[in-house]
Amino acid sequence: MNYNFNYNKPNKYITGDPLPHLRGVVHFFISFFILFIIIILRKHFFELLPLMIFLYGKLFSYGASAILHSGLINSIKGHYTSLLFDKIAIYISIFVTGIPFARTKIMLFYGLNSIFLLIGITALLFDYETLRRNIFLLQFIFAIYYIGDQVKWNKLWIIGTILYICA
Repeated sequence: MNYNFNYNKPNKYITGDPLPHLRGVVHFFISFFILFIIIILRKHFFELLPLMIFLYGKLFSYGASAILHSGLINSIKGHYTSLLFDKIAIYISIFVTGIPFARTKIMLFYGLNSIFLLIGITALLFDYETLRRNIFLLQFIFAIYYIGDQVKWNKLWIIGTILYICA
């Protein structure tokens, strides 16, 4: 049998902007890996609730990114809808990153992140780009501070966070 693999990955979004080379593919594989983990752990959903919420949040984030950055969306409206979900997913991703670490100051964690999420989504829906970016930055700084506080500023966490920011 001969197989013909003539798939030509687009190099531009429908808007004409350049498309990142591997981001969509990498995020697609990460999404399937997260889904695989969720399927394995589904019997222990309530026992592992913080982890499961984290995994579902990351699945939404990487899934939205994989769809947007695949380059396969062939309408302007579809592209902008996907872009909206991808930006919302960033707020959700930052929010869920702290959930496995939430041991103390839980009301502060959930309260502030909920406010960041609501203001961020509102800024997206009403196209307030400066506000959206500022809320993103505040939420990101809060997540770094909160998780750092929860892990007692562990050296490994500090190194990992620095490398994440540099990447």
